[in-house]
Amino acid sequence: MLKYHLARNLIVLAAAGLTLWPSAAAAADAAWERAVAVPGVIDVAGPRSDGDLVVAGSAALFLFDPASGKLEDFARGPGGYHDDAGKEAYLAISTGTHVQSANCDFAPDEIFILRQHVPFGVSRVNAAGDESGPFTNIPGVSSLTGITFDTGGAFDLRLLVTGKSAAGITSLFGVDCNGGVMVIARSIPSVEGGMAIAPSGFGKFAGALVAADTVSGRVYAIAANGTVASIGRPSVAGGPEVGVETAGFVPPRFFDAGGSLYYADARTGHLMRLTSDALKAAGVNEGYLLVAAERGAPVVTAHCDPTCVGAFVIRTPTAVRGEGHFAFVLNTPTEEEPAPTPVATRAQPAVPLGVVDFAGMWGIPTAVFVLLVAFLAVVAVQAIRRRAR
Repeated sequence: MLKYHLARNLIVLAAAGLTLWPSAAAAADAAWERAVAVPGVIDVAGPRSDGDLVVAGSAALFLFDPASGKLEDFARGPGGYHDDAGKEAYLAISTGTHVQSANCDFAPDEIFILRQHVPFGVSRVNAAGDESGPFTNIPGVSSLTGITFDTGGAFDLRLLVTGKSAAGITSLFGVDCNGGVMVIARSIPSVEGGMAIAPSGFGKFAGALVAADTVSGRVYAIAANGTVASIGRPSVAGGPEVGVETAGFVPPRFFDAGGSLYYADARTGHLMRLTSDALKAAGVNEGYLLVAAERGAPVVTAHCDPTCVGAFVIRTPTAVRGEGHFAFVLNTPTEEEPAPTPVATRAQPAVPLGVVDFAGMWGIPTAVFVLLVAFLAVVAVQAIRRRAR
């Protein structure tokens, strides 16, 4: 009798296990549009309080007005920004938050940029663009891989920076508005590129820093106490300069107000765009996670409530090489914008993407998990038959 109940429970658990894994919802395949050409573009952030986006080029900054489509030089004078030509100097813009533990404030619209040379750290450019220089140094690193502001409060609204040591160990640092640096996590997965804070509706990962590992293809949630959890692995190709590069969250009112998502294409030197209409048609809602791979910039969306479920937004790889952050702009007028230019897909065969897998609970690929369940079911059936004899 014990063997019978064990075999029956194996079948029940095997069937239940299948329901733990997400399914890829069918959705429209959106497409990137070229918004504006930007020499050496590597990242975009904002919008600022005046509605402009700040765009990082090679050792240069620009302001982009989404309403008019105009691009202009920024911080180019004697006190401006002229560092790190050709390097991944990602940036973040302050909204004027208060860091309670340091009892100070980040000034609104100030720009903080990774300093990718000795001494490695963060540089600051003021809102007017006429003052720039070192803000703080990050100890023990030989490269910097990511930067963003804590927008949820779990990290005390600090500036968050990831960096890698000469030994290849990635750490997460918190920087307050006085330039004070604290180590939040000494050793985390090798994350890089655009990072973001998960909103309150993002299941058990709410408030965590969400970042991607280009090589393994996994997306991670890093809590304020330094613990790391795998959200999952979208089914896009992985590897250096290939895999997931950027993670971001759709803000409130994005679809009600209308707007666009902007992203840097480092290959062709353009700021790219996805409209709220295109994202909505692809099944994306407010608060959803969006991740993009570097090569071809395919995009996957996911929501976690509580189980994480993912689907493709852009399935077909293009000529785009995605870099840096997503920037979401609300209330973007369309009548004054230049007509977008669709991005042609690559001539070579597309990278096989497979089924979207955002569960990542045990780090087992979906196909392996299904085979394991099938094997357990066969074993259970055989046990029942032996018992029946």
